[in-house]
Amino acid sequence: MNPSITQGVSNDKRIKEHIDANVFLETITDDSEFVAQCTRILGKFTSSNPIYIGVFSTPSLGEITQNIIFKLGGARAMAFEFLYKLCKDRGVKIFTPTLKTYEIIEELRLLNGYLKSMDTLILACAIADRARIFVTLDTDFIGNERFIAEVKEKYGLLIKNASKV
Repeated sequence: MNPSITQGVSNDKRIKEHIDANVFLETITDDSEFVAQCTRILGKFTSSNPIYIGVFSTPSLGEITQNIIFKLGGARAMAFEFLYKLCKDRGVKIFTPTLKTYEIIEELRLLNGYLKSMDTLILACAIADRARIFVTLDTDFIGNERFIAEVKEKYGLLIKNASKV
């Protein structure tokens, strides 16, 4: 198995922090409001960081890729290079959904039936990978304190607002 891929339990003792697509995209778009905060978040993930390990889920990478291809124009190569360096050189891992992920999706729909499908899948990946933190700018998550508290209590996952980090 590729060492940059995580599947469920990892031997790595660092705190897993799953990164929502919008955090990465904020760092590469011209009109970004939270570029400094999101750049700082991504900047802390290095192979030598003894505390945190960054993780993208494959659904999150799909959103990133779609945005790079259809919205970035001439900056595509630079964006893909940055993403490559995050994963290859800086040690950000990739999580692929497991069967457990799809079970969690159904549980999340009971907690909040208003989440979009992709948002639910990306959050379920973080939970299935036993992440401790999910960092996002998505208002469907960060605007719902009751849901954040329920996810923290049930799964031990802290949903953090990337604009306040």
